Amino acid sequence: MNQSVTLPSGIATAEIDEVLRSRSFWRLTLPGPLERQFHLHVLARRLQQFQRSGWLALLIFDSFLLVDWLMAPDVLVYSVIVRLGVFTPFGVLALLLLRRFQPLVPLEQASKMVDWMTLISGWGAGLCLALILLKTQSPWGGYYQAGFVVIILYGILVQPLSFKWALPYGLGLLAMHMWCAQMGQGMPAPLQISILHMLVSTLGLSLAASFMVDRLRRRRFLLLLREERLIERLGHVNQQLQGWSRSDVLTGVPNRRHFHEHLAQVWERARHDRTPVSVLMLDVDHFKAFNDRYGHPAGDACLRQVAQGMAAHLRKPVDFIARYGGEEFIAVLPGADLEVARQVAERVCEGIRALGLPHEGSSTSPMVTVSVGVATAVPGTPNTSADELVSNADRALYDAKREGRNRVGVIAQV
Repeated sequence: MNQSVTLPSGIATAEIDEVLRSRSFWRLTLPGPLERQFHLHVLARRLQQFQRSGWLALLIFDSFLLVDWLMAPDVLVYSVIVRLGVFTPFGVLALLLLRRFQPLVPLEQASKMVDWMTLISGWGAGLCLALILLKTQSPWGGYYQAGFVVIILYGILVQPLSFKWALPYGLGLLAMHMWCAQMGQGMPAPLQISILHMLVSTLGLSLAASFMVDRLRRRRFLLLLREERLIERLGHVNQQLQGWSRSDVLTGVPNRRHFHEHLAQVWERARHDRTPVSVLMLDVDHFKAFNDRYGHPAGDACLRQVAQGMAAHLRKPVDFIARYGGEEFIAVLPGADLEVARQVAERVCEGIRALGLPHEGSSTSPMVTVSVGVATAVPGTPNTSADELVSNADRALYDAKREGRNRVGVIAQV
């Protein structure tokens, strides 16, 4: 049984809830694609159950030769031919063919195939019993008609057939019994009525059980499907929360936590490859004065434009930008040596100036400018670490600000 069944993805939770709230007691068929998906969902288990119970049913069917010997000894040879020579070989062949060729059959066809095989095998077993009953002259033969009970229970409760298949299955077996009672040797009326009552009662209770099981199986499927949908939704929400926890709400770029996670990964790869790693730390010049003059909403808009301007002048897609805190941004440049990193930092400075954002509160320039600190290291060399690299970039930024801002400061760690 190599085929697997997955739950449908195009069915909304609201549709499932609506079906679950439905109070239609007699309705067994689910609406839309739900019914088909239900059959596909339970098919794998049905196929496995049919195989296992099929072999057991054959064994029990042949064990009734003992009952044939006790109840109808005059047709024992005939019973052996019918059970062991006809029914059992066909049953064994059907089970072997199902096991071999079922994986090659489409799932929809496999479901119908199991239903038909259950129906035919049950009717076949009932026909074998009927032939034995019609053949025997034993005075115990009339009592043997109770054997139809076992066949009814096999198809409706053991397999089990769905209600729409169980109904013709059971009615067919009941008709065989009535045919035997009509055509066989006469039995006392009380015995005939008692056996008929027993069979009708067994059939009625079995069909009621089949109906309730059908409803419960569909309800269980809907509950499982709704649970799958809820898990999917929770997964999406969890992904969003993880994204928000690693992103800066104001600028949309990754936050400080995400930066340190990314730097650690880049550092390990570079240590293995013995390649340099550079860090750029950027600070908006005189940003407090900008906020004081233009207000915090304008300051927020300025930070968003600085983040976009910095990202636009990094090397895409290898470089990584994050907001480090306040008006500070930081970038990781994997594989960039000191000269490459310095050139990138110069482009960033020029790019921010080119935005032309007015800054009348700045003592450096009438436009918004930035200072950038650059540090480079080769992981794996003595006295180097990712934290030390960030500290050096901060020191380089401090040097750039001390030297007049609107410039790039550089520190190489070797």
